[in-house]
Amino acid sequence: AVFLWASKGNSTAVRLFVGDRSAIVEKDYEERVAHGTKRMGFVADHVRVADDSLVVGGEFLEAIRKVEANLPKRDAKVYGEKPCLPMSGNLLYQYHFNHRML
Repeated sequence: AVFLWASKGNSTAVRLFVGDRSAIVEKDYEERVAHGTKRMGFVADHVRVADDSLVVGGEFLEAIRKVEANLPKRDAKVYGEKPCLPMSGNLLYQYHFNHRML
C-alpha cells in the first residue's frame, strides 16, 4: 500500500504506483491525514531483478487547494492591537490544476 499525506483544504486525484501496479486515489482532506491504496502485493514482487531497484511514486492528475484568509482590521495599531483580527468576512483563495486526459 502507498499513502499520501495532505493538509486540510486539499482535494486530490493521484495515481499512486509501486512497480507495475497502480491505483487512482481521489480524496478531499478535511484535516491533516493520509489516504492511500489497498494492498498492492509484497515489496519483493515489485523489485526489478535487472538493477535491483524498486519504483514507487505518484502522479498528480488533479489538485485543489483552498485557503481561508482573515481580512485585516482597519486602523489597527502596530503595537497593542493585532492587525489581522477576524472580521465579519473572509477571503477564500483557491488554486486548481488539472492534468487529466479526456
